[in-house]
Amino acid sequence: MQKRILIQSWLTGGLLFSVSNPVLLHAATWEQSFSVPLGLVYEDNPRLAENDPQSVRRTTLSPEYSVKVTQDLNEWSGKFQLGLERSSDTAVSADREDPSIQLGWTHLYETGELGLSASFRERSSRSSEFAFADSEPESEPFPGADVDSDTGTGQLAEDNTQQTKVLSLSWRNALSERYSLLLNASASKVMYEEASATLTGNRNQSMSAQLSYSYNERIEPFARLSFSRFEPDSDAGRTDTRSLDLGVDWRISDRFKVNGGVGVNGTRGETTDSGWQASLDVAYEVQRSNYKLTLSRSRSPSSAGVVNETNQLRAGWTYDLSELENIGINLSWQESLSVNPSKSSQLNASYSRQLSPDWGLQLSARYRERDDDMTRASSSSVSANISYRFSEF
Repeated sequence: MQKRILIQSWLTGGLLFSVSNPVLLHAATWEQSFSVPLGLVYEDNPRLAENDPQSVRRTTLSPEYSVKVTQDLNEWSGKFQLGLERSSDTAVSADREDPSIQLGWTHLYETGELGLSASFRERSSRSSEFAFADSEPESEPFPGADVDSDTGTGQLAEDNTQQTKVLSLSWRNALSERYSLLLNASASKVMYEEASATLTGNRNQSMSAQLSYSYNERIEPFARLSFSRFEPDSDAGRTDTRSLDLGVDWRISDRFKVNGGVGVNGTRGETTDSGWQASLDVAYEVQRSNYKLTLSRSRSPSSAGVVNETNQLRAGWTYDLSELENIGINLSWQESLSVNPSKSSQLNASYSRQLSPDWGLQLSARYRERDDDMTRASSSSVSANISYRFSEF
């Protein structure tokens, strides 16, 4: 009942957001889309159990509606999705009904923009607690924000439901021809539907200020100062984090882009600690191929009251076989050094084809592996997904 009330309140707010302003109804440009993906999934070990692995088949249905309204210097957006899942064995993988809602507003002015966004999301804890989520997060409050500080714990034995709420505010302003300032603030709350001895909810508030300098058309160095307060729903107490990063956004060519930074990170809470963090993003396009590489070292608080240090590698490649079909491979690797020391890796391969202007097909295979001090387990899955988009919606 509580879930229904929460979902209804978000939907009601979204509707009032759209219909209460007569300008939106009469003097604006509307872009709407509605799609219905249907999928079949087979996975041989969703629990990542070392002994007695159990397989499961799942049927998924994920209707999605999105809308964008543009009027003069304002843009409103909304995205609503419901993830339905039915399992062949509910003792291994539970049936699910996971809503996802995003609302956003952006106002442009002569020297910059102001933005506000809000989101609510439900997903399986097996997705959130593995080092690499099944899908990308729907919103990125700002560079360096860490709204999911306590995920990736590797606790996959239970199939719980994680609920995440995020509210973000951003302001970008050009101070001069070369200098620009970006301010961000974000508040998030993570909850779990069922009480758990291994999964702990939390609240996180973050702020950041980034000053960028346009050295020329291709090189833009920046300095970023950020602060966050992490409060777990446990006896560990809150943790305050302060970070200073220096980096550069370098567009080597129209096809080759690099973004990198390095900085220091200090925490104060149950324990006082400091260390370094860094990131490197590389994107390269050539004819039909796209390449992406991400290297990062991060430090984030945890519900255990200590800082979790992680090293991560992500690499991706996509190739357009034709205008209608493409293939892709993604590799991810992560090493956790502090809380539950472990190594996790994931390999994805996919094939997509546009069958018609409205119909699309995707086939994919995935391999996961997790290794810690006590166990080593792996899981493989294959899936087929067909989707229909209502072009005349």
